[in-house]
Amino acid sequence: MRSQVFAEHTTVLTSATLKLGGDFTPIASSVGLKDSERVDSVPVPADIGPDEAAADDLEDRAIPWRGLDVGSPFEYRRQGILYVARSLPPPGRDGLSDASLAEIAELLEASEGRTLGLFSSRKAAEVAAVYARKRLPQLTILCQGDAQLPELTRRFIADEHASLFGTLSLWQGWTCQVRHASS
Repeated sequence: MRSQVFAEHTTVLTSATLKLGGDFTPIASSVGLKDSERVDSVPVPADIGPDEAAADDLEDRAIPWRGLDVGSPFEYRRQGILYVARSLPPPGRDGLSDASLAEIAELLEASEGRTLGLFSSRKAAEVAAVYARKRLPQLTILCQGDAQLPELTRRFIADEHASLFGTLSLWQGWTCQVRHASS
């Protein structure tokens, strides 16, 4: 992304989850940006734009970037619950235990759906979805892979009793908007 996107175009990355531990550096590094090039530590040359660099020079040229946290309208204390099931056996290589599946179903029933379930593997999410659908047919249980993510998200938001199961990528999903510097 560094040489093909950031060096060629003004780019805006947006997401609810770009910061990790209060810092943009991990996600910036994962897409080719260097912490030493943040605009608060590297002056932006006024006379050099992205399109003026030689193509073979793009990897080595500094690409200044800035991270901006605009906050969240989500009221975590009022709208979220973190539940730790201390009585369950520790996770193992054999997948979800029967006790874990039963606990998930009980939590879904108590909350009448309205749950984002994140699992360490797609298979675990699918197993939990199958179990919950059988045990709670009155609730809508969506699972990553049932449809494209935009459709799953739309259905999850539209149905207040829906639950969505998937992997960490559901939580870390982010979108990228690219515009030419001259736009």
